[in-house]
Amino acid sequence: MSILEFAAQDVQRLITHANEASGHNMGWTDIDPKPALILVGDRGVYLMSNGRPCQRVEFGKDKAFVVHAKGHNPDIDATWWEAKRASYGGDDGADTLDMIPAIEAQIDAGAYTIRLLIDKDAIKLCDPGPCPFGVGSLCSVPSGLGGTFHVKVLGIEGAKARVQNAGNSEDFDEAPPYLVSIFDLKHRQSQGAL
Repeated sequence: MSILEFAAQDVQRLITHANEASGHNMGWTDIDPKPALILVGDRGVYLMSNGRPCQRVEFGKDKAFVVHAKGHNPDIDATWWEAKRASYGGDDGADTLDMIPAIEAQIDAGAYTIRLLIDKDAIKLCDPGPCPFGVGSLCSVPSGLGGTFHVKVLGIEGAKARVQNAGNSEDFDEAPPYLVSIFDLKHRQSQGAL
């Protein structure tokens, strides 16, 4: 039995593609395919949309957009093969997951991580992982001007964080608190006091 973790923001991108696709690839037991996610174990373990045409990383590129499980990405994880064998097994395979509404409900409720439990007989959706940004966290967010603002988290409200600019130049820190998506928050390189 293993738990796989995926970034909720990236999984939402897969769901949007599956829901908006003009056609869908069929799973082994499908008679009338509908929007779904596919859990794949081959070169790593990842989720992809079953929508056709295939979702691409960039328009005009051949590489499909996939969301690797934490620790299972061969491009960044040195022990991806061991992680894949421990969670998915040594053989390659693909499983169609008919759980988009349940995953969307978790994302809408503010889930930061989507977690799947794999055992020998089933793949199940687990309770979502906790948001890693607590009150008082020092983070960076996109400024909307091409840069970033340094902020302090004042509170978490579902999938949003109430933040206050803190530690920026000029008069940016005098702006009133505002809401940002928790998916846009990034831990600051320096967590020193302001």
